[in-house]
Amino acid sequence: MIDNSLTQYFSYRDELTVQDGVTLRAKRIVFPAQMRPRIKKKVHAGHMRINSCLRRARELVFWPGMSAQIRQFVESCNICATYSCKQSAEPLYQHPVPDRPWAKVGTYIFSIEGRDYLITTDYYSNFFEIDYLPETTSEAVITKMKHHFARHGLPDTVISDGGPQYTSGKSFSARWNFQHNTSSPGNSHQME
Repeated sequence: MIDNSLTQYFSYRDELTVQDGVTLRAKRIVFPAQMRPRIKKKVHAGHMRINSCLRRARELVFWPGMSAQIRQFVESCNICATYSCKQSAEPLYQHPVPDRPWAKVGTYIFSIEGRDYLITTDYYSNFFEIDYLPETTSEAVITKMKHHFARHGLPDTVISDGGPQYTSGKSFSARWNFQHNTSSPGNSHQME
């Protein structure tokens, strides 16, 4: 008969090892239930936000349900609740609809299942194209955009989130004679 406290580790059984009496999952130490409150306090010692605490914990420690427990611990921190800076999101602004197709386009890099893609959307028709990016360099993004411009025409304005792939390619907008506008940092959904 298996102890109930061990059944929660069943799905990780192939990843667990014991070294000098310490249970590990890969390079992370597996902590027993009685030590977890102390570990949660240590992970949140600098009163960092949830994602920072989770990132820090995932590098060093493990137990089943750890992410949810750390998230709950950080959310219930009175100090963080008192002093958190809750900046309101910048309001969304509607872009005027251009008078011709492909006059204004939006572009964005996103990932699905570990693969990166570039989406380019026409503000006039809402037509979009999605391209697989084998690498997310300025050169790869510019090459994909050149193909779109060759098919659809040169836009007057390209809107992006101002990521490094776009900001390092400023000479591209100057050479191809279009205006490059960026959305608010951290609020890239304004491109919609």
